[in-house]
Amino acid sequence: MNYIPKYRAWVYPDQEMVPVDEINFRCRQIGHHYYSDLSRYYSFDEIVLMKSPLLKDGSKEYLFEGDVVVHESYGNGIPFVLIYNVKMGGWYLHDEHGGGIQWHEQSIRDQDTLPFLKKIGHVFESKFNGLQKMYFYVVFDRERN
Repeated sequence: MNYIPKYRAWVYPDQEMVPVDEINFRCRQIGHHYYSDLSRYYSFDEIVLMKSPLLKDGSKEYLFEGDVVVHESYGNGIPFVLIYNVKMGGWYLHDEHGGGIQWHEQSIRDQDTLPFLKKIGHVFESKFNGLQKMYFYVVFDRERN
């Protein structure tokens, strides 16, 4: 399994999700390389940074924090948001009411694909407003400003 971290960011001014190619903590910004010679930089104040658990869904797409997924055998098609819960110390699938599923990294350490999950979007799409509220509540301990 590949253990090099992967990140992406939601960019508020552009209203788009971008892959993160570099993080500069000194300047408090992330960089996204559009082409080999063209980059765009965003301040930490303009983005929400999301990490991948380095797992893929059933379609072999990398999952990231903030992804909206459905579970093949749990929840009858209810969408869940993928969140790393620092307080609880693990990855969770939360529904908009706070229910959900936790898995420990140790239990999935040898897997690179979770075929029972299907990514259907991310929390910053307007159709997932209820999940966005849950995401901000769990991740930032507050509602989005």
